[in-house]
Amino acid sequence: MEIKGNGVHTLEPLSASAAALKPAKFEHLLFVIFLFYGTGINSYNTNDISLIIMSAVGLAYLFFVKKDSIDTIFWKVLAYWLVVNFFSWAFLGGYEYNITTLIGSLFKLTIGYVFIRIFKEKFFLWFEKAIFIMAIISIPFYLIQLYNPSLLTSLPFNFVAPERIKAGDWNGIIFNFQPVHPRQNSGFAGEPGTFGYYIGFAAIFNLFLNRGKFTKRFLLFLAMGLTTISTNFYLTVFLFTIFYLVNSKGLVRYLAVILFFPVSYIIFQLPFLGDKIDGMIGITNRFTEASMIKWTRVNRFSYFLSQLGAIIDYPFGYGINENAMLVKNLYNQVIEGTNGISRIGVRYGVFGLIYFFTIFYKFFLRITFNFKGAFILFIIVTMYLGANPMERDYFITSLFWMFFFVSKEQLKNLQDEYELRKKKTVANLPLN
Repeated sequence: MEIKGNGVHTLEPLSASAAALKPAKFEHLLFVIFLFYGTGINSYNTNDISLIIMSAVGLAYLFFVKKDSIDTIFWKVLAYWLVVNFFSWAFLGGYEYNITTLIGSLFKLTIGYVFIRIFKEKFFLWFEKAIFIMAIISIPFYLIQLYNPSLLTSLPFNFVAPERIKAGDWNGIIFNFQPVHPRQNSGFAGEPGTFGYYIGFAAIFNLFLNRGKFTKRFLLFLAMGLTTISTNFYLTVFLFTIFYLVNSKGLVRYLAVILFFPVSYIIFQLPFLGDKIDGMIGITNRFTEASMIKWTRVNRFSYFLSQLGAIIDYPFGYGINENAMLVKNLYNQVIEGTNGISRIGVRYGVFGLIYFFTIFYKFFLRITFNFKGAFILFIIVTMYLGANPMERDYFITSLFWMFFFVSKEQLKNLQDEYELRKKKTVANLPLN
């Protein structure tokens, strides 16, 4: 098997048999499958087996259809992961070593990698378009949810587990409803915050494709994201506003600055913003002061702090041996929560966490080569990473791999192509 370098390189010509498969159409289908299993669209039935199958299909397409090989950077990350697990097993112990779990982790490690090796810069176009379509589809269902959610649960199909049906949940694949979020739009995702994350992610791609300009489509993304009533998404809008100020010029910039502070103050008075953040910080402060808490489920800030101690105690990474660092409360119960940043630190160690964020930030510098705001976009996505479980997120990790396989020149060509397509679309519109 040929090993390639870390630099960006072009794809080899497809063989005659591959051409017969019409790779462009097949890759569209493959993208839909990846999107289905990689997001909350399949939240009613996502499991480790389906993710391993997704990885295996991607590897098979990469090897046998594209006739491509594994890159050096992937071997390095894989080697680091195996070393972390070996030393965690050798020095920490405390668990029955499970080779099946380790093999499964290797398959899941490849998902983001093969995703980008196959789609490369097309990922920007296809992801942005897919999320936009599904966000549009969510609106009429969301209106039904607001008017009378029983109309959803009365439909003759429901793809959630029986116990969730009893709780009043409904999942129609393209839309998900949970009674615990009666006024929030969950769209196709598992919950409103995750849906807001996907919309925010797609909005960033839209900004890139339009060279940092706010278009009608970008504003529609923001409008649809507001229906999630997600704290993270409203903070995203706040950061996008700062992004606009950074990139605007002249009188518009000065007017925006004048309006920015009073409007921001009013928005932060909303109960799910200012009050919620204050409440989370208050709980986190009490957790810090007491060192131990009575709850088993804590917010993302407290969970980060609870795992930070374990990361400091053993900064080299626990790998799959997470049971060796389980943080327990006053009653010897395992503390649970969600924070993708701490999960990276726990699994890959401090060195893995630093490397991940270094590449991550370099990626945003690369996609903002013709406009300002790399740090703002970096903060937005990092904020989502801190609020979502990283082990089920193969799109943020895809950005890590994209840094190695998509050059600035390819990105520029993609922007030019996108702009040309828009001009052709406008030119072909019928005139009144």
